[in-house]
Amino acid sequence: MSTNRDLLLVSVGNTSITAAPAPGGVLEGMERIKHSPEAADRLVEIAGKLDAEATVVLAGVHAEETNRLAAELSKLAGPQLRIEDDLAAPIGRQLAEGATPGVDRLLAAAGAWSLAKQAVIVVDAGTAITVDFVDGEGTFHGGAIAPGLGLMLNALSEGTDALPSIDFQSPNEDDPFGSNTESAMRLGVHLAARGLISQAIERYALAYGAWPKVFATGGDAAALLDGAEIVDRVVPDLVLRGMLEAVQQAEAAEDA
Repeated sequence: MSTNRDLLLVSVGNTSITAAPAPGGVLEGMERIKHSPEAADRLVEIAGKLDAEATVVLAGVHAEETNRLAAELSKLAGPQLRIEDDLAAPIGRQLAEGATPGVDRLLAAAGAWSLAKQAVIVVDAGTAITVDFVDGEGTFHGGAIAPGLGLMLNALSEGTDALPSIDFQSPNEDDPFGSNTESAMRLGVHLAARGLISQAIERYALAYGAWPKVFATGGDAAALLDGAEIVDRVVPDLVLRGMLEAVQQAEAAEDA
């Protein structure tokens, strides 16, 4: 399936926005933009690469920021669509009654399924770390949610008297033991996250009876998982791929 429309795809996360133009339905040049009053201006600049009537497709887990950006982007000439309001997240679901997984999880799962076309585990390493399972029929079963690397570091600094407030950096391979406080904290959260992901993958594979593909995405995916044997592929734009799939499936249904 494909679309000939120009699209601006915008996914609003808890701490940042991922966006990409998709001229003629082809993803180009994903950007990650921190939440700020200037974020909408940058999105308008990206939209300038597209036809004036380009469709804006929005998805968000941060309601206030999503609504603010929607209002700003409504000044553009083209129509605006929201995932789960105007377009369904294009993934089957087998969940507990009343479960409402975040739209980012559903879209990442849809993006992963569109690439794998087989059972796949989706690791999203962002503000939170999620590890979700999609079966061989393309059905989302849920997964695990844990604090992301930044939240873990914040918890250490805010919950103790002596530990400093620091940002995450990949552990230094020449310092295997964490030889000072900062490196020990970074090593600790890195190992905690890797251990969580490894254990979740093993649990899902055992329950499924086969070893699925594992795709990773999210702002911290490269720092956390690049080169990791447990991951088959790091795909930064999985959520945007899921959004594009939503548009394509909706158009296919209209044409049927």
